[in-house]
Amino acid sequence: MRSDRAQGAFWILVGGAIFYASWTMDRLANVGVQPYSAPGLLPGILGVFIAVLGVGMLFRRETATGEAIEWRRLVLPIALCLGFAAGMVGRGLPFWLAAWIFIAAMIWTLQYRERKGRKEHARLAAISLSVGLVASVAISLVFQELFLIRLP
Repeated sequence: MRSDRAQGAFWILVGGAIFYASWTMDRLANVGVQPYSAPGLLPGILGVFIAVLGVGMLFRRETATGEAIEWRRLVLPIALCLGFAAGMVGRGLPFWLAAWIFIAAMIWTLQYRERKGRKEHARLAAISLSVGLVASVAISLVFQELFLIRLP
C-alpha cells in the first residue's frame, strides 16, 4: 500500500531524528556518569527501533485489501499518551501508579472492540490491570535502579 510506504518513510525520519538528537546530547562523562546511564541512551535505542520498524513498513508486502485507516485506533492511543505525559506524570501521582493506569487503559482501549463480540470484558479487565501493574513496577525499577533516573 502506498499509505504504508509513506508512513514507513515518516517513521524512519522520526526514528532518525530521535537517534540524532540523543547522539548529540551531553553524555555527562565529565561528571562521572556511567555510559549505560547517560541521558539520551534510551531515546537513542528507541529511535533506532522506530527507524527499523519504519523500514519494515516501507518494504512489507502488499497483502492488505486497501482498507481505510481506522482513525479511532490511531487518535485514541495518541490522546492517551498525551494525557499520561501532560496530565498524570508529575501531578502528584507516584509514577508507578500513573504508568499502571496508562498501560491498563491503553490495553483496554486497543483490545475492547475485538473482545466485545466475544463478551470477554471481565477477562480483558483482568489482563489490562495485571499487565499494567507488572509493567509499571518493572519500568519503575529499571529506570530507578538500572538507569539511576529519579522518577516523579
